[in-house]
Amino acid sequence: MSFLSDAAVLPGSTGLLHSNGSAVVSSSAQKRPRRTQSHAGLLAPLARLVRDPVRSIAGSWGQCAVEERNERSREDENQRQILYFRLKAAATYDDWRTSACKLDQVEGNDAWKLDDDSSEYNVELVEARLRQLDEARIGCDVGRMLFLIRTSLTRGLG
Repeated sequence: MSFLSDAAVLPGSTGLLHSNGSAVVSSSAQKRPRRTQSHAGLLAPLARLVRDPVRSIAGSWGQCAVEERNERSREDENQRQILYFRLKAAATYDDWRTSACKLDQVEGNDAWKLDDDSSEYNVELVEARLRQLDEARIGCDVGRMLFLIRTSLTRGLG
């Protein structure tokens, strides 16, 4: 008699006990009711689709959207970890800066650069002063550049 094939020990076993090479049906295998296979498990989703197609499709669509968001967040997390590693392992400033800029994009830390409006300073005045400084630089007018810088710093421009 085999210990591992005993139906009482392992659920789902055949209930056959092997003794001297011949198969003997155990008493527990004879008493078990026979399970019939039902198609209700296969037909239930189809019946739900026929009864309420909009909700069934919307539920499937929502589930796909959630799975897609989870996949994107996993990809972002993997990319974030790689970029953090590159920051730590950077040998040059250019390598570090490239990784830092990509990391800012992945984490969304560069959104403030796209927004010109601020309650902290006068955006138009600062932009005008930067244009004036660029014109003075291009024209090699050192005196004008010094004047613009001095007046900007001493008066708290903007």
